[in-house]
Amino acid sequence: MMPHNQWFRYLASLSILAFTGPLTLAGRQVAPGLDYEERVLAGPVKVYIARADRTRGHWLIDTMIAKGTAKGARETVPQMADRYQDTVGFRGQHYDVKVAVNGDYFTMSTGVPTGGQIIGGWFVRRYGEYSGGSGLIWTLDGEAVLGANVRNGPKWQRIVFADGTETRIDKLNDPRGRDELALYTWHYADRTDTGEAGVDVVVRMSSPICIMPEGGGVPGEVVAIRKGAGGTSLLYDHVVLSGHGTAGERLLAHARVGEQLRVDLRLQDFGNEGIGLGAADWRGAYASLGAAAYILVDGKVPRHWERKAAEYAKRGETHGSVKRDPRTLLG
Repeated sequence: MMPHNQWFRYLASLSILAFTGPLTLAGRQVAPGLDYEERVLAGPVKVYIARADRTRGHWLIDTMIAKGTAKGARETVPQMADRYQDTVGFRGQHYDVKVAVNGDYFTMSTGVPTGGQIIGGWFVRRYGEYSGGSGLIWTLDGEAVLGANVRNGPKWQRIVFADGTETRIDKLNDPRGRDELALYTWHYADRTDTGEAGVDVVVRMSSPICIMPEGGGVPGEVVAIRKGAGGTSLLYDHVVLSGHGTAGERLLAHARVGEQLRVDLRLQDFGNEGIGLGAADWRGAYASLGAAAYILVDGKVPRHWERKAAEYAKRGETHGSVKRDPRTLLG
């Protein structure tokens, strides 16, 4: 048996918060290397702060999703923290949630986060193509990095079969379209939403399907091929390749039960010169979550939002960057 290691899980957020004026302070240690404070500013405005010392303790940052489903749902932060308490990571570590912070925006009609996401080393949702910023990246080495403009669509991601044949991945944890191949991880839901008109290939993965894997992709073993069935169960540490039309025909032609294939998910970060952000290295990314704005890059405050704020002011409106609303920040 593996030792019961206590690790600490966060729901990371990159929204905006600023403190000014006098404050009162009441702080405490919640775990080795983790301190929590509550500050009261003039107003009054309540500020809740968690500080993590990267030189101390067995803790890490990870992300969560409402009701544990990337398909889309709604759940409060405390409910998510309770759901992920004492779950087990791919290294066998048990999570002990100490701090949970509100995260990315989501689509109101679906509950799906608006940005990309990595959970426990698994690439779960793609990032917006060349959207200016892709959010926080937390690596296995304990480094925090800001992602910039990225490309991570079908052109960058593929399946490599045992016979050397390759096919691109059109959708990641999103419904497939006509003649498309979708890859579903076990984070999507309890089963795929695929109909009977297609082919589902169930693959047991050797490790999380991460971004920028070594060796040409993460290996997995084909354990089942289902034709004309749909609604395939999504098992822990498994993925389902679901193909419609020509994509389904390729799966039938090249996937064989008992054979190995590789899942190769790549991403290209181009930086963002406009805010002084260089290209990020995504290798070893363990957790990541989208962010609405960057307020500090290499010690400098980007001023790109000021023009938009001025345009809003001319119309008698208030830009989000200057509203005095509840905000969350990770830095």
